[in-house]
Amino acid sequence: PMRGELRSFLARAAEYTLTPLPSMLRLATRTPGLGDPATTKRVYRQTIPARRARDWPAVSCSSPFRIQVALMPSYRAPVDDFRFILTELYDVAQVLAYKEYADVTPDLLLSVVEEAGTFCEEVLAPINASGDAEGCTWENGVVRAPKGFKEAYKQYADGGWIGLAADPEHGGQGLPLTLRFVVDEMVTGSNLSIAMYPGLTQGAYEAIHVHGSDALKQLYLPRLTSGEWAGTMCLTE
Repeated sequence: PMRGELRSFLARAAEYTLTPLPSMLRLATRTPGLGDPATTKRVYRQTIPARRARDWPAVSCSSPFRIQVALMPSYRAPVDDFRFILTELYDVAQVLAYKEYADVTPDLLLSVVEEAGTFCEEVLAPINASGDAEGCTWENGVVRAPKGFKEAYKQYADGGWIGLAADPEHGGQGLPLTLRFVVDEMVTGSNLSIAMYPGLTQGAYEAIHVHGSDALKQLYLPRLTSGEWAGTMCLTE
């Protein structure tokens, strides 16, 4: 009966998409015949990397046993929720009534939201695990980002996402901040670690755009908008 329950569980778990690092099947097998955890002498742990639950090898163990599964949640961008918010709950047409957005339509905003959702699901979410498992490292005077972060950041910058609401005079797309907030939510939801890179850049851009001299704007803003340069934060506590 226990083996039958295991097969049933694995069949249900096959619907989950796993990533190779933290998403592992961990088996904690208690010593046969010991029902009280307090008297358990040893816990055997076996880690089986798998991209899909259906790829897991067959498991056999003596009862009683306990299975612990660590599933890395897959990310699904809430595109439908944002579509509802922008069209039904929040009257985005009021924002688009400003002359700066004369060429922007609700359909354009929704298409950008859909593209951002796809990017977050397919590019940012899959490398979220490497940010936790590896982190940044200092090596020979160079800071190295986790696996996949450099390539993902380049795609993010090349796609114009950093300059989504930036001034077109500096290479930005000039779209409403409302849209940028929506995109930022999906970016942070799918991969908070990498979201800090362009997130700090946006703060630096806003500070210089509002308070900087013309010389500073010409020097910094085009490079911040393109992602060539990035903003940082000097923090002391």
